[in-house]
Amino acid sequence: MFYKKILALFCLFFASYANAAQCQESKCWLGHFGIGGAYYDFGSADISSYGAYISLEGKSVYYQRFQFAMGGRIGGGLTQSSSIPFIESKAPLFIFDAYVKIGANIATKSTPLFVNLVIEADDHNGNIASHNGIDRSLILLGGELEGAMAISPLTQLDYSLGYAWVGSGQYVVNDIKSKVNNYSDEINASIGFTRNISDNTGFYARLRGKYQNLQKALYQNVQQFPASHNFVAMLEIGFKGL
Repeated sequence: MFYKKILALFCLFFASYANAAQCQESKCWLGHFGIGGAYYDFGSADISSYGAYISLEGKSVYYQRFQFAMGGRIGGGLTQSSSIPFIESKAPLFIFDAYVKIGANIATKSTPLFVNLVIEADDHNGNIASHNGIDRSLILLGGELEGAMAISPLTQLDYSLGYAWVGSGQYVVNDIKSKVNNYSDEINASIGFTRNISDNTGFYARLRGKYQNLQKALYQNVQQFPASHNFVAMLEIGFKGL
């Protein structure tokens, strides 16, 4: 299962690489490659995780007004807990996020502000080694404002703000699968900058945060995981316009 995810993400990367940083009057193909670190706090539960990942994205922009993007993050780390039954104090962690977004620029071409529709799969899997960690899988559907603004001739401020509904949520703890019950949602935001080397290439740094309000998870109408208010922080650096 995991090798298929890895293969899919690298296929996406090489597909974007083939067309990256190519611009015509009506269309631009852009890509980025980055590395980052992530911290997960499970809120009311005594569980936290940390890890490192690589980030890949391929994007097509049409007439500087419409965009279509696919990307993801893949990596690993550790999940730690001191008092939760059936969960190791330190368990290996596999991180996999993938997203698709489509949007329209409602501002100017020089200072774009895209309104995006986003579908995302968010997988935090601490069961890859011993099955004594915590596996949480979310499918989210939401909206996002994504903008950029020049702050100097070579430097650009990048930012985003989004809201998503958790369409599907699942935990696996002690080999028991439980489904997230009732309405759950997420607020996410990012801020960073790009230092341009040319019109379509540059280095970037980005800080991204998520707040997740997840309801309790049930198995056969019995609670297996409590409701939680989760926080995720990610710091990423990389290169745009491969």
